[in-house]
Amino acid sequence: MKNPIMCCALATLGVSQGKIDKLDTTTCHFYELINEHHVSLLWEQLMGRKSAQAVSQIEAAQTNWQQIHSDLADSLYFLSIVGASDKLIRSLQRNGVRTVSQLDDMIRQQMKLPTDWRKNPMENAALVQAYLDWKVTNQAVLKQELETKPEVDLSVRLAQAANQQRTAAKLQKWFGVDEIPKTLMAFLTLDFKKKDILVSRLSGKTLQEIGDEHGLTRERVRQIIAKMVQQLPLFDDVEKYHKLVLTYDIQLDQFLNYTQGTEEIYTYLTLKYKRPKSLVSLDQYLLALNKVAPDALGARLNRHGKFINHANQVAPFSAANVIDEILFNHRRVFNTPCL
Repeated sequence: MKNPIMCCALATLGVSQGKIDKLDTTTCHFYELINEHHVSLLWEQLMGRKSAQAVSQIEAAQTNWQQIHSDLADSLYFLSIVGASDKLIRSLQRNGVRTVSQLDDMIRQQMKLPTDWRKNPMENAALVQAYLDWKVTNQAVLKQELETKPEVDLSVRLAQAANQQRTAAKLQKWFGVDEIPKTLMAFLTLDFKKKDILVSRLSGKTLQEIGDEHGLTRERVRQIIAKMVQQLPLFDDVEKYHKLVLTYDIQLDQFLNYTQGTEEIYTYLTLKYKRPKSLVSLDQYLLALNKVAPDALGARLNRHGKFINHANQVAPFSAANVIDEILFNHRRVFNTPCL
């Protein structure tokens, strides 16, 4: 998205529209561009290629900036912010009009204006007033854009932009898409490369079944899926179950029974992350989050030789745990001082 203030300012200072259009005004701030001593290096960093013509235009703009920066926001180009066409602005310039204030005076004095202006004099006069009103309420914004150095250093923003470009290139290479949605289920609705292989695996098919369908070996299918999952993020609808699946000994049927998650989310987590060999009992999760009624949980634990101890933890029936419970429940007796 273009920064209109920066675009109008550069146009006023003599930079051609073609060069302005090439600039990523979301990355480079006007203050930095107009005060940069190494313009050729900056342009190459921003564009990824050299341009002697662009450098000469920006260097000329830097010279012009020293002369007119105090009146820059009064430039005729700024009428484009409130909807004036490029054709109208160029027509006014050809007739010697350079600033909005100058144009406003000509309107008030009923001076003759170009033909393009006279086609819609009332509408055009309204544009002038609209910009003057906008300027009054946006003085701080104009100063911030034109005269204030950004808090985040340009080199940091360039590095972030380069990283985003690399990420976008990877997405195009692996999936043929420009952007990944925030949720896994939304991503699976897209038409991306090798979608059928990934969807089949997330839906529970084995590597062998997928390999037979596509004429690939089990190992090749595993490699493709592993690489795809590696390139993808931890989606919002996956992240909420990240701790559950990687901490507790929960199987797919239990996951579907006790959560609002899907088979695709569960399988994605197990593919993207290696689950530890030592996992906390699922019963402890059910107890902590009250996922099962107390009586039902108690019966479930009894069937598995477990119980809920005084610390509200699931513990196995063993001599040591039973003795601990007896000692805790009768601690007043055992703590009575001897006479």
